[in-house]
Amino acid sequence: MMRLKRQPGHPVWRRKLARFALLINKAIDDGETYLPIEEVRTAAREGRIFEFMRSRVPHHERLSIGHWTAEDEAVINEWCMALNLDRSFYVEKRGLCLLQAFVIQMMEEAADPGDSERE
Repeated sequence: MMRLKRQPGHPVWRRKLARFALLINKAIDDGETYLPIEEVRTAAREGRIFEFMRSRVPHHERLSIGHWTAEDEAVINEWCMALNLDRSFYVEKRGLCLLQAFVIQMMEEAADPGDSERE
C-alpha cells in the first residue's frame, strides 16, 4: 500500500470518504459529466477538488450538505495534494475515475471513529 507523504491533522472518517466515493460514482453512472484527467490532476495539485467538483458536476449540492465541514474539505484537498499525482492509478481516460481512485487511496489511509482507542 502506498503511504501518503504526510498525514492530515484532522480526521476525515472512512464513512465520509465512502459517501464522497458514492457521489463520484453517481456522476460516473449518469454519464453526463466528462472531466479531463489533467484538469482533475490540476485541481488536486492546487488543493481545490471541492471547488472544482462544485463547478463541474451537476449534483454538486450534495457535497455541501451538513456532513461536509470546511475542515473536512480542507483535509481532503490536503490529501489530494499529498498523493503522487503523476501516478495513473490504473485510470487512462476519465477524470472522474481518477478522482474515484484518489478517494479509494484516501480510504486506505483514513481512520474510523475509535481506531486510536483500539491501537
